[in-house]
Amino acid sequence: MELLGTGSEASRLSDVLFTEAASASIHMAKANLPKSLFVQHWLDLKWDQDFVTCLRTCLMKPEHLDWMDHIWKALDVTTQIVLGR
Repeated sequence: MELLGTGSEASRLSDVLFTEAASASIHMAKANLPKSLFVQHWLDLKWDQDFVTCLRTCLMKPEHLDWMDHIWKALDVTTQIVLGR
C-alpha cells in the first residue's frame, strides 16, 4: 500500500490521525506547510496541492518526560489504526 501517494492524501491522514490521537488524549496541533519545504526531500510524493498538513507536538514542561512512554505507545497504536494495520 502506498501511504503518501499525494499531498492531499498525506494531509488527509494527518487530519485523521489528529482526530484519533485526540480521542486517546494525545493532543497535537496541525500546520499547513508549503510544499517548497518538502519538494526536494519527498521525491515520491505527487504534489496535487501547494501545501501538506503536518502534525506538531511539543513537550512544554519537564514533567512531560515522565509521560513519554505513554505518549509514544498511544501514538503508535493510533497510527496503526489509522493506517489499517
